[in-house]
Amino acid sequence: MIKHGKLMLVVILVMMLSFVNAGCWDNKELSERTIVLGAGFDVLLGGERGALVTVEFPKFVTGGSEAGKIEPKVSSESGPSLFQAIRHFTLHLGKKLFWGNVAVLIVGEDFAREGLFALVDFYVRDQELRLSPYLLVAKGSRATEVINGLKGETSTLGSQQILATMEGQAATGEIRARKVKDFLQQLNTEGIQPSLAVIEREGGSKSYTVKGTAVFKQDQLVGWLNTKETRGLNWLSGDIKGGLLNVDYEGKKEALTLEIFRASVTKKAELSMDEEIIYQPEISVVVNIAELNQPVDISAPGYLDKVKKAAAVEIEKEAQLAFKMLQQLKSDAIGVGHFFYQNNTQHWQEVKGTWDDEVFPRIKLQPKIEVTVKRSNLILKRVQVR
Repeated sequence: MIKHGKLMLVVILVMMLSFVNAGCWDNKELSERTIVLGAGFDVLLGGERGALVTVEFPKFVTGGSEAGKIEPKVSSESGPSLFQAIRHFTLHLGKKLFWGNVAVLIVGEDFAREGLFALVDFYVRDQELRLSPYLLVAKGSRATEVINGLKGETSTLGSQQILATMEGQAATGEIRARKVKDFLQQLNTEGIQPSLAVIEREGGSKSYTVKGTAVFKQDQLVGWLNTKETRGLNWLSGDIKGGLLNVDYEGKKEALTLEIFRASVTKKAELSMDEEIIYQPEISVVVNIAELNQPVDISAPGYLDKVKKAAAVEIEKEAQLAFKMLQQLKSDAIGVGHFFYQNNTQHWQEVKGTWDDEVFPRIKLQPKIEVTVKRSNLILKRVQVR
């Protein structure tokens, strides 16, 4: 089960009341609409052309001891196109869908591999839709399986569970938290490919977890990054806001846990005379020693320099892992190409047609990492048990 806050039902009520207070929707109008809070998009099975759309919406219990409570409801419709599938909800639910407060959109893996053009087109054309929902890819699953699976785990709306997870973990850098507006922006930006968060089953269980990155080439899914590679991508793109970093120290594996206070990146690159590109981002990180995982002496002279070096080594390792995987996928999700588009327009015009397939896979990554260690109140010598 995805972890979620206990105040989700209150949040839902506040969001629903906000429609009334906004003046655009009165009580009568709301009663004539089905308020969608989460939606999933899949291809049809059996090779049939079309789309399956699954929506989650809240329903008030009107009778019995549970009266007044909100329970999650899920409904699915299919059609020869995304638009027609959505139109079918009105016929079967008896109400038109209201998309103005969707929190989460999930696309099945097969749908993502075929391309998100239909979803993007739907979003661009519909004036009612907002660009703020989080967008995720269901790895190894159909979106309808995820939404129905989360509904079966708890009485809380699955979309709100995912929203709480995205909001809570976005700062750690271990997920690629992206909204619809981010995906659209990257689709329309020179020299960068889109990437999204991933939701998948935990091992053989029925529970789902949000972790890793779905890598795209234009609107089509081309591959995945694991958790370490995802944080490597976030180091390179400047999306690390916090979290913990385990580092080796004096030959001891993951001896220290460092708390990340802040991080930033300045993009730089060199173009040699023989057209070799060396990408040299400058990554600045401020950390604190949060925990000693093994008996180590960090009171010895020069320990701060050793901690800085250990942190820099781990950060570069994660960055290199991400860079190499993206090169294998031939997808510049970092935006190295965008750096050239902004700073060397002439060179970009020469290579943009073959950038992802031929140029990006040959680039060398040489990050410059500066680590600052804040003074810690941690006891300097871990107690030795005799």
